[in-house]
Amino acid sequence: MNPIPIDTAIGVDPSDTDQPSLTIDGIEDSMLRVTQQGLLVCPSGRTVDTGARFWAYGDLGNLRIASYGAIGVIRATVRTTGTELPLLLLEPDQIVAARRTLEVVWSRIAGNVEGRPAA
Repeated sequence: MNPIPIDTAIGVDPSDTDQPSLTIDGIEDSMLRVTQQGLLVCPSGRTVDTGARFWAYGDLGNLRIASYGAIGVIRATVRTTGTELPLLLLEPDQIVAARRTLEVVWSRIAGNVEGRPAA
């Protein structure tokens, strides 16, 4: 499964700055935006740009922070393929804040998966 480009993501309006969300800051001004529907990965800049990708909570599993030396990486597994997906690189001073925000994301993913009908 491929990420949905933001301009076609159902329920995600990149120009809607009032949408409740949390943000995890990453290396070189990249960010991971936590929305009601899923995760929006923005590769650079403080605004949602054309390089951003949206992942619905139901599409991701095993969201975690991995360490590679001093650098942290927020990673997930794509449920349909089992593919490992790096979402965001973190500087050492960003890891603690990212871990706290991921606790909210884990809760949203768990709620999404529990609410899905069995396949």
